[in-house]
Amino acid sequence: MVKLKVAFRNKSDKPISFLRWSTPFDPRAVPSGVFEFKSTATGELAPCLNLKLNRKMPESGTYDGEDIEHIDAGGETSKQIEIKAPEVVLSKGEKGDFESEGVEVEIA
Repeated sequence: MVKLKVAFRNKSDKPISFLRWSTPFDPRAVPSGVFEFKSTATGELAPCLNLKLNRKMPESGTYDGEDIEHIDAGGETSKQIEIKAPEVVLSKGEKGDFESEGVEVEIA
């Protein structure tokens, strides 16, 4: 198992809110392939479930607090993410690169 700390910073002078779906803050981010791990030795991607999730808009027309992330102006929020099999299969002792498309992610 590998643990990653993912942090989002709001550099704006206004608060922001976003839907967590398909972002590193999505509870299903790892099995849905938001993250990619590439072997530095072979250049191959680590096997991932790459789940395709269909989600419906709530009947009420609004999302609950579990689906929305809020970041104050100039603020930051972070989350610890666990990468483990069978969601992503990493080879023990192998070095790799990490990517998450469309977002800047710091690994701590």
